Amino acid sequence: MKNSREIRLLDWQIKLLDYKYLFAGLLHSDGCFYVDRGYNMCVFSNTSIDILNLFSDSCNKLNLRYTTTKNHINIRRRKEILWIMENIGNKKIIKLS
Repeated sequence: MKNSREIRLLDWQIKLLDYKYLFAGLLHSDGCFYVDRGYNMCVFSNTSIDILNLFSDSCNKLNLRYTTTKNHINIRRRKEILWIMENIGNKKIIKLS
């Protein structure tokens, strides 16, 4: 199971990595958008600490502010949500070109 084994990027992968694509892939696999009190929000959920760390590393590289709970990373600020929608898209539309 992915939450019981180590998941990490190798040095050669990190050298080639575009964090925008890693962020998009993780978000589209284990993330969702929702509306709370009229505001768009984004949450990423996973039981693997390694995968949560990959997502938070991507957020840090992309200068996206977030908050964390045990198995969730929440992105709530309007500026970050707008960046995600403009550069990544939602789960129905992928905008990576």
